[in-house]
Amino acid sequence: MKMPEQPLEKEKVCNEKFMKGIDQAIMASEKSDAIIKTRITSNNPRLWFRIGTLEIPDKILVASDIGYYPDDLKFGAVLNCPTNIAQVFLEALEVNPDDIRVSAILLRFLDGKWTEISKIGETGIDGGSMLIGSQRTLKEHWKRGGPKNRTILKIDTEEKNKEFVRSNAINLLISNGISMTKDQYNYDVFAKPLSENEINAIEKLLQRYSLPVKIEFSPPHSAQELMDLLEHKLVARFDIEKQCITFAFETGLGDGDYDWYQLYSNDKIIAFYCHMINDEDLQ
Repeated sequence: MKMPEQPLEKEKVCNEKFMKGIDQAIMASEKSDAIIKTRITSNNPRLWFRIGTLEIPDKILVASDIGYYPDDLKFGAVLNCPTNIAQVFLEALEVNPDDIRVSAILLRFLDGKWTEISKIGETGIDGGSMLIGSQRTLKEHWKRGGPKNRTILKIDTEEKNKEFVRSNAINLLISNGISMTKDQYNYDVFAKPLSENEINAIEKLLQRYSLPVKIEFSPPHSAQELMDLLEHKLVARFDIEKQCITFAFETGLGDGDYDWYQLYSNDKIIAFYCHMINDEDLQ
């Protein structure tokens, strides 16, 4: 986990537009209806709105590419929160009437006027969408298996041994009644979506024979559910027993690295902020 950079006083933040964007986010989060329309540029209206409350029982927030979670968090941000509840606000930017994008996100923990800022991490996006949620709660409810998962057999050994290991693994799976096929990229894929129980059984089978192979998901079931929702919505959310597990949204400029900052009121952390689209990006 990366250590936060040394906090920088508000007056020393050099980028005036960036600082103004944070001011607008904080202002929106303090309104009762949490809606504020801003025009940082004359051509692109921005609208902040509240999207809900996120419970973080372990006070550890994950911000990850949907398709990579949870196997590849080295590209994601793992952030320590000051409280176990955050109010989530999102800025939507109108590029044109048919193109509305998420341009920033604010997680508000405590009241207070922000006085300092420091960078605390970044999320690398390779699939155009991000999820945020409690590390513990996501781990408990994230489903790898299900009718929407796509599962790949990955050979994890030296190149000269790959074909030998692959042949043994495929033969072992087929002899146990598990159908395999090739996809358009020549990957070895399971012929049908696997349930969570089937995945666990296959992993145990491969471990029993000490084969250097692993199962990869592209995507797992829960990720595909979120991506399906994002085809029709700007923001998607998972609720389990009336508790929000995660929010997900398409990132403003698609793939790239998005920085996370924490905002202080004197020595107290009051919010996390992630900025996704600069005005210059739209020119």
